[in-house]
Amino acid sequence: MAKKVKLRAPAANSFFLCDGAELKTLEDLEKALDSMPDWIFSHHVTAERNDFATWIKDVYGEEDFATQVSAQKDRTKMQVVILRKLLQE
Repeated sequence: MAKKVKLRAPAANSFFLCDGAELKTLEDLEKALDSMPDWIFSHHVTAERNDFATWIKDVYGEEDFATQVSAQKDRTKMQVVILRKLLQE
């Protein structure tokens, strides 16, 4: 059985996009991916790093899920991985 992921990060552990927008939950991240400009996505997801996956691992303690997110370099595919996880909740 899959471990449930906390949906809300502790207040001190919000994710701040490079444009200053604050993400407090995985749902916020999923919704932001839907309308995020390419330049913001490209700032946080590069060949060398994936800031979203790092946030998921560090804040939620979800290494397997973070690995799945990190493997996605396409915004839509990343959004699908996150939606699947949220639907398990």
